[in-house]
Amino acid sequence: MTGVFSNRVPTETQRLSEELGTRQAFPWAKPQVILAICFALFLVLGFARCCTNLPWFDEGNFFGPVYNWIIHGHTGTTVMEAKGLPWEGIERYQYWQPPLHLIWDAIWLKIFGLNLIAFRSLSLFAGVWLLIAWLYLLKYFRTPVPVRLLAFAFIATDYAVLHAASDGRTDMIRSEERRVGKECRSRW
Repeated sequence: MTGVFSNRVPTETQRLSEELGTRQAFPWAKPQVILAICFALFLVLGFARCCTNLPWFDEGNFFGPVYNWIIHGHTGTTVMEAKGLPWEGIERYQYWQPPLHLIWDAIWLKIFGLNLIAFRSLSLFAGVWLLIAWLYLLKYFRTPVPVRLLAFAFIATDYAVLHAASDGRTDMIRSEERRVGKECRSRW
């Protein structure tokens, strides 16, 4: 400001607004720190749910064929008795699961051992990739950084996302395979 008003003393309100505009309210609240906290919270909550959730019928149906394939050499679902039902013979061979899930699970369980926590942790690993995809998507649409961080925090702590990421079903892995397939189709 030059001229008549150049030697005017700023008011208290103007001084505070200028000071707050140049100084962050929370100096530790950098976007990278908030993202790291959200990822850590997702992993802690997801792994805690992997360890404490009781096994259920679907996990037995998904774990059984992988276990039998690794131990006995066939993909039968031996946790079901199908005598007299339309799917007779399912204890020897099964074709009701997506085949790529069997391969992912077999590789994962060969590395980390045949137990329920290792079986569930594959979904948790896919959940991390889902969060990375959401982060990319929010950045792609040029959402403002505070909105992006808030949305990411809501997604990382959402019950449905944590439930799917800590369960031995194919839901989280399927969502990632769909995302990768759509990405490949859009690029080529």
